[in-house]
Order: sequence, then C-alpha cells, then structure tokens
Amino acid sequence: MASSDDSLNLLEKIPPQSRDAEMSVLGAMMFEEAAFVKAIEILRADFFYDENHRKIFSAMSGLFGKNRPIDLVTVSDELKRNNHLEEIGGGGSPPRFRPPPILTITRISSKKKRCCAA
Repeated sequence: MASSDDSLNLLEKIPPQSRDAEMSVLGAMMFEEAAFVKAIEILRADFFYDENHRKIFSAMSGLFGKNRPIDLVTVSDELKRNNHLEEIGGGGSPPRFRPPPILTITRISSKKKRCCAA
C-alpha cells in the first residue's frame, strides 16, 4: 500500500489536466472569434497538457500573428505546413473539433428565436 507521502509526491509530479476541457477551449477558439481573442490574451501553448493540443494552439496563434483567419482549413494547413498534422492524428485530414456544448445550445436557441420571430 502506498504511503500518503508517495501519494503527495505523485500529485506534485502530475499537473491538473483535462483533455476534454482543453478540447473545449480549442473548439471555442475555433468557432467563436470573441473566445479566441480572450483566450489568446490569457493562454500559452505550454498551458496545455496534451502535446497535440499545444501544437494546435501554436498553429492558431501563428495564424493570428499573421492576421489570418482561424478555421478548420487554415489551422489544418498550418499544421500540415509545420509537419504536425499527421503527428496529431490528422492523417492528412483536418483535426476534429466540436464546439463546446454551450456554443451549440446558444446557436440552437438563437435559431429558434429567429424562426419563431418570423
């Protein structure tokens, strides 16, 4: 049985992480310009635990620095240009992002409002 000291040492060595949270942040940045602008002010690539997420964030940041749009096509092209697309599991195709649930709910809600207002 591990001692409490061993448990504390393990906790000190493994930073808090959530790949789902990281994916949600990247998805929000991809789908909502306001989220991207806010995130780029706060985050750095090394804040991401997952190496693939660091590469995606770096690609997005690079595009932002070049004043280029941030979308699936441009991010995929940037990853491919830097020889990272296949490394992150893209296999030559764009990485898969899903908008965070709150963005999906907001979009559905706004579509319903427009539909019902007509």
